[in-house]
Amino acid sequence: MKEHILKVHPQFWEGIVKHTKPFEVRRDDRGFKVGDMVILKRFDPSFGFTGEHPEMRRITYILRHEDFENGVPIGYCVLGFGFSEIIQRHDPS
Repeated sequence: MKEHILKVHPQFWEGIVKHTKPFEVRRDDRGFKVGDMVILKRFDPSFGFTGEHPEMRRITYILRHEDFENGVPIGYCVLGFGFSEIIQRHDPS
C-alpha cells in the first residue's frame, strides 16, 4: 500500500469535503493500485496550497483506458473511493 499526495483545485474541493465526489480523474503516472491511500490537499494555482485540512481516502476502484477505451483517455485513470472507505481528515502533525 502506498500513499499519494494529490492537489485538488478549489472548484472540486467542496465535492470532496461533502463526500459528493467519490472519485478523482488523474494522470496514471504514479502506479495507483486498489488499496492505496490518497491524501487530497486543496490547491489554488494562483498561490499554492490553501492550508485547509487535507482529506484522506482509500482507492477502492480504478478505471483505466484499457477498461473503457471510449471514456478514459490513454494515460489517465479514474480513482474511485467507496463511501465506506472515507477514513478521516488527515492531520499531518
